[in-house]
Amino acid sequence: MLAVVEGGRWFGELTVFIQAPRVHDAKALTDAELLVVSARRLQDIVNKRPEHVLEFLRLVCFRYKWAIERMDATILQPLSVRLAHLLAVTHERAAGGHAVPLPELKVSQESLGHMLGASRQSVNRQLKQWELDGLLRVSYGCITLLDLNALQRLALLPPDGSR
Repeated sequence: MLAVVEGGRWFGELTVFIQAPRVHDAKALTDAELLVVSARRLQDIVNKRPEHVLEFLRLVCFRYKWAIERMDATILQPLSVRLAHLLAVTHERAAGGHAVPLPELKVSQESLGHMLGASRQSVNRQLKQWELDGLLRVSYGCITLLDLNALQRLALLPPDGSR
């Protein structure tokens, strides 16, 4: 798994712009409704409204920046820091800046392992330790964050999640 895409977000546009086959699949973790825009329609949109090209460029640059940050974090940090960072950032994106009393992340331990390049068992061990420490609660396909500030500290992030 490369990433979790929140509601209201585009994905899959890059291969249309570079005219290459799509090599990744998308899988919904929860019930979802998708709007599919054909390659021809997307090309028409950007050809007729060039200002949209800038928006797509911003999107691609944001994802590129995220990918570079993720590679840096994956290569240079231990699993506990990488996992805390992934949980905190996933919550930040899912919450969209809104306060959520007990943030629930609908993600499997196997998916977290794939995103971090770690085994599900290693992820499970770390989550269980944090569960014993009172930072989160683990249930099937769901992680409830009980102490987001503590996870942000473990992830080496400032308390407000800003970087």
